Amino acid sequence: MIFYKIAALIFCLFMTVRLSAQDSLSISADTLGMVEVTAKKIQRRSTGTYLIVTNKIRNKYHNALGMLREFPSVQYNPINEQIKINGQSNIAFQINGVDKSPEDIKNIPLNAIKGIEISHQVEARYVVEGIRYVVNIALKEDYAGFDLFAQNFLIVSPTGNNGNDYVACEQPSLNMQYRNSKWDVNATTVYGRFDWNYPILLEKEYDNKKMQSIHYSPSNPNQFTTRDEFAYRIAADYRINHNNVLSVNALYNPTRYREKTNYVFESDLGNEIVEESESDTKEQNVKLSLSYKSKFLENWSLGIYSGLNYVFYDNIYSTDSSTSLFEQNKKYFYSKFSTQYTGINKCKVEFGATYVSNIYKTTQLQTPTTIHSNRYNIFAFGTYHPTDTWTIRVGLSGNGVYSEDEKRFYLQPTLNLSYTAPNEEFSFDLKYVNSPNYPKLYQLSNATYKIDQVLVHQGNPNLKPQTNLHRIACGLYLHGITLQTEMEYNRNGISSFYYQNKEGECILSYENAHSFSNATSVSYSFDLSSRFNVEASIGLCHNFVKNKNLPTKSKTKLIGNTSVNYYDEKRSFVVSLEYSKDKTPLCFLQGIKESGQDIFHLTIQKLWLKGRLRGQFIYVLPIHWGLSSWQHEYVDAGFYKTRQSLNLRTYDNMLLFRLSYQIHKGKKTRMLIDSGIYDNEAKIGRNLIGHE
Repeated sequence: MIFYKIAALIFCLFMTVRLSAQDSLSISADTLGMVEVTAKKIQRRSTGTYLIVTNKIRNKYHNALGMLREFPSVQYNPINEQIKINGQSNIAFQINGVDKSPEDIKNIPLNAIKGIEISHQVEARYVVEGIRYVVNIALKEDYAGFDLFAQNFLIVSPTGNNGNDYVACEQPSLNMQYRNSKWDVNATTVYGRFDWNYPILLEKEYDNKKMQSIHYSPSNPNQFTTRDEFAYRIAADYRINHNNVLSVNALYNPTRYREKTNYVFESDLGNEIVEESESDTKEQNVKLSLSYKSKFLENWSLGIYSGLNYVFYDNIYSTDSSTSLFEQNKKYFYSKFSTQYTGINKCKVEFGATYVSNIYKTTQLQTPTTIHSNRYNIFAFGTYHPTDTWTIRVGLSGNGVYSEDEKRFYLQPTLNLSYTAPNEEFSFDLKYVNSPNYPKLYQLSNATYKIDQVLVHQGNPNLKPQTNLHRIACGLYLHGITLQTEMEYNRNGISSFYYQNKEGECILSYENAHSFSNATSVSYSFDLSSRFNVEASIGLCHNFVKNKNLPTKSKTKLIGNTSVNYYDEKRSFVVSLEYSKDKTPLCFLQGIKESGQDIFHLTIQKLWLKGRLRGQFIYVLPIHWGLSSWQHEYVDAGFYKTRQSLNLRTYDNMLLFRLSYQIHKGKKTRMLIDSGIYDNEAKIGRNLIGHE
């Protein structure tokens, strides 16, 4: 509650402090100098889009992830800070061309950022992993020193829409950044507690019984969740010399997740039935990665990457009549290398290989089940870049699976054509990718455990262990309007599937099925004045799934986003009113699930103390006229039918606070000297390793 009081005090300051008295970063000197004055804000290239970050942009956002809203193709949710680019979330992040996590991006000192690039023609090693876009943060060469931040994220429900848990989320953190001519170090420690409860209308039909839950509302939820989580993260880059960088990233993330449901049903016989269950899961998550990137012999570059991930789950699920115990652990190891050669006139050649070993073990009732899968990929790509306006790229990867049950090998092609007009008012991007899509290992495991009082989970070891995902994407930019459409087809997609075994138990398992999805959207951003800006997007999302034994399931949803933004540069003050219609469908062989929400929210941001203190306040407005206030999921397997409807009015009047205080602010001094030799077609990259 201490954090709530602090947040409430800051909110009062939003309304009462004399704005004209603030000393904003917007009136301080900026080391970008004439570059910032004369260059375009967004530069469009045939391989991506580059944003020059000015002090105006730095003062508009709470962190670097928020800055991505400057790109018309980016959808940014300020509530959960999730990023989508043209509707896709398969995004990799970099800092100066070195792979990083989204958390590392959030913790960058904003006055250290020179520019941001979104690349849609990503390196070959990303393509074979299914990555669609790469966000690269370019730091100023002259920014060095020590930065220390204290932050907190708080969600409160003053109207009681979260049951008895007044505070729905509390997430304090401490972050340290250090940068000099040799080292970039980022260390973070964070604690998160989430008490987010759900009012669910649940209808069930099985064993000739029909039941519907009663006695629920946003202020009286019937599903209670608690998550306690710690995260300790460190990322360090060591510049051996101008052309060689060694990087290490480590994460330790222990978590405890508890869920309790208390459904009161009214049966078709008129009597009340109470179903109670409780689940307690403990998780240990350890990640470690190493990478080495080098440029040599003027035209060659090399990247070597290795990493491991160990996850351990311990779950207890209990009802009035039974208890289910199971343990799971996963050992995931990868290694890969990638090489680029630019010595051929107007061409770039990339080739490399990856190897993944994945060991999954489930222990249910002291009976272990182990799956060991080995995957490898050998790839070669060629890019022809005759002018600054267009490029064509072709690639071929050989993808294989080697395990005890399956040995397969596929050839998977890639084609990409991009064009940007010299005046940057028109650009076109067409891409075809045939990429691997693997089943989750728990979907293959035949170990069983209880999901609820009726269902038992059991995987299907006969699923296709490797499937091909065909993806066609087309993007068009014309005079400020962006049109994006993307289609995905998988002949051996995976869908949940319900059946009854010989003992009459209801089993949740998985089946291969044809799956197709399409998302098409149009977005536009324009300035009403020097202070007012409007951003808008609208589109359709379509999804269907089918196989030879069941009829086709399909669903189409309208999606969109509209925001009106006010920014006072002198006072570093931002107000945004945003409507988000982000409910997307996912079809199964025997049902459909929706995700997302349909809400209005108001965002206020302010800077104090020369930018050291940043505050963000988000208020979810209780507006429902014309909106969808429910999130649905239904299953119809004949012998077992359910319909869950989550009442999204639990969001009403939610208050979200973000505070960040820069305890120690890094200094600016000229320490790094750029003495690289540039390739003719890549001058803008400034010879940053991995930056095309």
